[in-house]
This record gives sequence, structure tokens and C-alpha cells, in this order.
Amino acid sequence: MPNSHNERIASYIERRWPQRFPEFCAALRRYPLPISSGAAGTQLHGSCPEAVRATEAFCAMLAPRHGREVLGDDNSTNDEMLARDGEVSVAALRRSVSFPFSPFRCFKMQRTEGGPPLLSGQPAVWSGNSDWHFDQLHNSRGEAGTSLMHSSTTGCQSGEPLPEEKLSWRELRDRCLSKGLLGSGTKVHLIARLRKHGASKLAETSPKPRYVPDSQAEVLSHLREDSERCSRSMSSAGHTSTVSDMIRHGQRLRTLFRSPNTDIAPTTSLAEGGSEPQGRLLGTPKEFVASQQRERKLVHSTPSMPTNTTDIDADENETPKEEGCSNNYSWHLLVDNRERIKGAHENLIEVCSRAGAPSVSCTLPCGDFMIGINSPNVGCSANSANVPDYQCRNAAGCTVLREGAMYGQTQKISFLVVERKTVKDLCASITSSRYYEQRQLLSSSPFRSVVWVVEGTMESITVEERRRVLSACASLASLPRFRVVWTRHLSETATFLRSLGKSVGSILCKTKMEQCPETLVTNCTECLQYINKIRKDIQARTTFPRMLMCIRGCSAPLAIQLASKYGSLLGLWRRLKYQGVDACDADPDIHRLTKPQKEVYLCLTKFILTRSYC
Repeated sequence: MPNSHNERIASYIERRWPQRFPEFCAALRRYPLPISSGAAGTQLHGSCPEAVRATEAFCAMLAPRHGREVLGDDNSTNDEMLARDGEVSVAALRRSVSFPFSPFRCFKMQRTEGGPPLLSGQPAVWSGNSDWHFDQLHNSRGEAGTSLMHSSTTGCQSGEPLPEEKLSWRELRDRCLSKGLLGSGTKVHLIARLRKHGASKLAETSPKPRYVPDSQAEVLSHLREDSERCSRSMSSAGHTSTVSDMIRHGQRLRTLFRSPNTDIAPTTSLAEGGSEPQGRLLGTPKEFVASQQRERKLVHSTPSMPTNTTDIDADENETPKEEGCSNNYSWHLLVDNRERIKGAHENLIEVCSRAGAPSVSCTLPCGDFMIGINSPNVGCSANSANVPDYQCRNAAGCTVLREGAMYGQTQKISFLVVERKTVKDLCASITSSRYYEQRQLLSSSPFRSVVWVVEGTMESITVEERRRVLSACASLASLPRFRVVWTRHLSETATFLRSLGKSVGSILCKTKMEQCPETLVTNCTECLQYINKIRKDIQARTTFPRMLMCIRGCSAPLAIQLASKYGSLLGLWRRLKYQGVDACDADPDIHRLTKPQKEVYLCLTKFILTRSYC
């Protein structure tokens, strides 16, 4: 036999969301037991978060609806408890109304709260009416907010010492994490943190009760009196849990929902003084579905450039185009494509395009980003048909190249270069000495400004690695042409690069390309060829030490010392061949090596002498 309460829930869901949850409604009608909350509906076939939220919303609004239905509301014609004569007393309400919650909640609550068991001679009789009275009292939340420092697990009274002192460090840490506090520190720190949290909770005002219509005020007041009388009888029988404890326990177990139909706001309140109604903790099913759809649109939508200044934030319009400025320069990011991690380069291009920074993939001799500048086209305007497809206008008065532009279209390069490093990559570069090589290459480059972007936070690294990162950033900031910028994630880095490109475009918009000094822009081909030559010279000086460091046991200081002494492997072989092994071993520099370094040197000389290279 189908349950009438479940039938009403299914009818409500089908009426509000037609043909949305057919499997869930069918399983709800077949389920023999009444569904009292959204959590109970998760075990049904076809269950989903939207259906569970709708079920919870119906159960949360069912208690206020009972009062309207019994008092003769026109909207409750489908209920079997509709009053015949239009006047129903509170006693008749208690006899007729039954709320579909479990009658064994009292016993479960006693076990959870840690109170003493029921006395054998005085069994407690609980019915659906009393359970509904408790739920009405729970929904009203009239007694909530008192004695927040009461421990539900130990049952200690206010006069006893705090229970945190008797708990272990692991239990204290779990309790801090459950309250949203930090779990690090010693036991004394955790206890102090919990006490401070409890004191702040005591200082807060009690939560405001929910608004209910005038027709339910008298009913709920009688229900509150009955619940208090029931709690006093339980206390006399040996129970330690009070009504306020039961209310707090119910608030921990159940999530407060409001009806999805919140168009009509309540008019009156049970609270004294007519305070404001409490806001919704969680959204309605409609709001949840709408938020999911908005997120999908943002993820799958293609990025588009703004066509006017109103589409850009106010902080990005610091340098608007001056009146009478007819220059129309195009700028775009040159992104280095030598990323070793698979898919990282494509993700970087996508994030930059989504942030509004046009990007072109190419191989850069140094750095990770450069800003390419093109000359304005003759007769090019916003309404001209000669504007190429890869260009569009930005707020600074310059055109930006879209992602489809080719690298060969870049004519000039701006005066700055950007090197991007995550925190972990920077630690690895410092350990492998690649950081020093990159810093030397960037300092030797002809760029006027070098921006070193450090991306990420220091929470995922050790204390020693944090010290290395801060030391490296301090040394970079002390160099004349270096700037250090910290960002939290990749999206923030892309936003910074877009602002950087727009600033360069606004500077060039105030002057002509032919009159720009060499410190602002330079020829693209000549600049890249010059930097390539510098990079090859540096690699030629560091190739031999890198080869030596591939030998097991050869450290960086030993490799640098051997490279400065012999120059290359061919130089070492010639020295060994013409002077002899004994003469090389008798060298004063070799004598000053440590014992492990001498063993590496002997193995290296034996390996080199086994072959003839010329």
C-alpha cells in the first residue's frame, strides 16, 4: 500500500518540476516507509542532489503547513485533516495531526548525547504527535543559541572543568577541524583555540526564530509549553538532556531549508521586537540548477574581446585613450612553447585567451612571455573594412591580435620580458643551478625591464624551500632591471599579463612608432638573434659542467672546478695523453680535492684514457 505522505511529496515535486524526476517520484511512491527528510531519500532509485533538496524543502515547510491546513486554509484542500466546522481547538490539533518523523528519535538522541538510559520502571511513551511537537519546536528555534559551550559527548555541566583538558592531541585536532579551526600546534595551542572559539560563540546573540503566519502563533506557543512540560517530566524521571539540548542536537543533524516558493515574504514573527527573518542557508533547487547552468556556460563559452570601454573593469581603465590620438597599434603576447609538461602550454594559451590577452605560440630565446608590437595600418579604423580578421580594438585605443595571428607578423618587441615560475619550479631551479643561468641570460639581454612572476603560495613547500625562495626573490629585487611579482594562480597571472600588455599599448599610443626610442621598442628579428647568440655562448660555457654532473658522485663545485681547469673533455684528454696520468695526479689542484672527489676524478680519467679521440 503506498504511503500517503510519500504520495504528497511526489505530487509536490511533479507539480513544481514537471517531468524532471520521474524515476525518483516512482520510487518514492513505492517506498513503504514515510520519507522524513532529504537524506532519507538518497537511497531511492533515481536520486540526485536536486531531488534530495526538493524533498528536504517539502519536509521543512510541511510543519508550518499543518497549522494552516487544520485551521481551514484554502490552499490545503488535498489534506485529509481539513477541519469541518472551521474552528479546531489545540487539543483537537494534537489528536489529529501526525508528522511523519520517527517516534524513536528520543532514544537515538539519548544515545548520541551520552545521557543515562531510561529507567526500567518508567518507560517513556512517545507517539507521532509528540514527535511532531518536537519538530515544530525545532523549526521555531525559540530555545536555540543558549549554552553553546555545553559538550554533547561528555555531558559535563557548566561547573565542571572544560573537557578539552581530558582529550588527547588527536581528538583535540579533530574537534578543531570540525569547527573550522586550524589543526596545527601543540595540545596547549589547540585547547586555547577551542576556548577562544567558545568564548566568541557565547558573545554572539542568539539566533533569530523563523517567521510564521499569525494563524500559527497560538498553536506553536501551546506546542512549546507541552514540550517544556514533557522535558520537565523526563528530567524528573532521570533524563539529563533538556529541551535546549534536544534543539541543538536537532540543529546539528538537520539542515534548515526554506520552501522553493519564497516569492511571498512572511509578515509576522514570533520573536519579540519584530526582528528581521533569517536568510536562507542553502539555495533552493531552482537556484542550484541555475548556478550549475551558469558555470557550464562560463566553462564552455569561447572568449570574446570587449568592444567598448564599458565591458572592462574600472581598475583596467586607468589609462584611457587621449583625445586626438590616431595611432592604432596592435599588441599580443609571445608565449614560449618549450613547456615540458604535456598539455601545460595549451592550457596556458587557453587561460590567456579567456582572460582577454591575445597570445601567439612561438619559441623564445629567453623568458616565457614577450609583448609583440605591430605598426598601425594606414587608413585602419574601427569601421574600416580593411581591418584584418585577427585584430580587434581594446580599451586603450590599440588593436590586439587574436590567437590565430602568425608569429611572422610581429614587427617590434616591447621593452620588457616576463619570466614565469611556480614556487616548486623555482625551488627545483635553485637546486639544479638553472636559476642562476636564467638570471644571467636575462641580465645580459637588452631588455629594459625583466619581470619575474612567482606563481603560487608557500603552503605546499617546506621551511628550507621557503627560505630559498625568499632569498632568491630578495636577490632578484636587488638587481637594477628586475621586478618580482607574486600571483596566487594561473588565472591571476593571465590577468596581470593582460594589464601589462594594455599598459604598453597605452604608452605607445601616445607616440609614433618611428619616434619611439630604442628603450621602448626594438626590431623583433634583430633582438631575437642577439639573444640567441647570448644563449648559445652561455650554453657553450655550461655544457661541460653539465656533462660532468651526469657522472655519479660528481657535484656542481667539482664540475665547475674541472671545467675551469681543462675547458672541455678534449682538453682533459690531451692533458692526460701528453703529460701523463702521474703528472695530472700530482697537480696541486687535484691534491686539494676531498677523498670522494678524488675517486670521481680517477674514474673519469680511466674512462677517458680507454679511447682515442684524435
